[in-house]
Amino acid sequence: MRAQFTISVTSTSLSQSLNRIFGAFSRRRINIQGIHTTFNELEEMYNTDILIVEDASVVNKLAAHLRKQIDVLDVSHEWQEGANNEEIVQYKVPKRNFDKGSKAEKLVKQYQAKVLSVDNETAIIEKSGVRSENEAFLSALGPLGVFEFTKMRHNIG
Repeated sequence: MRAQFTISVTSTSLSQSLNRIFGAFSRRRINIQGIHTTFNELEEMYNTDILIVEDASVVNKLAAHLRKQIDVLDVSHEWQEGANNEEIVQYKVPKRNFDKGSKAEKLVKQYQAKVLSVDNETAIIEKSGVRSENEAFLSALGPLGVFEFTKMRHNIG
């Protein structure tokens, strides 16, 4: 049965090890849902967390393969039981829609979003929540005009 897993890889070289790591995912046709890499300056190591949805047997085989890679110091994987994918989304919209009492202002209050900045031409709105809430907010904002938006996702629980 497919489930959500986080695979954590500790390595000494980012570019070389990531190339081999992603090659292993590619050969197995495993889609990466999310990735986060940090550098530990004290230990001079890179920590990479990779979020995937796959069968446990496939994840076990992948982890065993990754442990054999040069520059990879440690590999662990964790099943994300009941993981809640929290997203933070920022929307760039036209400023002309932000008059006092406008529909855009009402949507920001209704969806519990917040306005981060307003300049001469655009406003930046931030909304956090699960994917379905953010997609509903985007659908509501759509008719008012959305220039662009960016998402950042992380797991809670």
